[in-house]
Amino acid sequence: LDIQNVAGHTPLMVAAKAGYSEPVKYLVDNGADPYLKDLRNRMALHLVPFLCRSLRTLLEGMCGWSLLEASSKGRGNDVVDLVRRGASTQISDEHLRTPLHLAAQGGHGIIVEYLLQHHCKIDAADDQGQTALHKAAYADKNLVVRILLNAGADTTVKDQNGKTAIDIAGALSKKVLQQEKSA
Repeated sequence: LDIQNVAGHTPLMVAAKAGYSEPVKYLVDNGADPYLKDLRNRMALHLVPFLCRSLRTLLEGMCGWSLLEASSKGRGNDVVDLVRRGASTQISDEHLRTPLHLAAQGGHGIIVEYLLQHHCKIDAADDQGQTALHKAAYADKNLVVRILLNAGADTTVKDQNGKTAIDIAGALSKKVLQQEKSA
């Protein structure tokens, strides 16, 4: 049921990409794994055509996409509920951003702390090579920068452009990062 072709696509991914709701539902109901990733690290949800809202909604509920959304929008109670119900904190979107990236970028410190307590990889990189620390520093989310530094975020990680978090930081975050560097 989860056999993959040369591109790493499963039957579920092929049906999702074509926008076929009924086959997607059938495959998932019969044990197809919506979490499998293709060779480009994309799940079935990432392949759904943009205009297929009903299919996207169906797969979002199955794949933990709502944890990404809740983390991004600062909905702490939803994050806690989703993680308690088994949503993976390692889920990523089509740009390889995790809930931690999105919460950090949004400045949602309590969610960042919660995700770190639930085994989010602090230095996971997105498709641009940026970590949660890069996202928080760039968005000038000072409190989140401090939380990530206290949790052991690596300040030397460089993105695809060779930039560390301090290189791309806003003024407030740059001050915090420089203090950490000199400590």
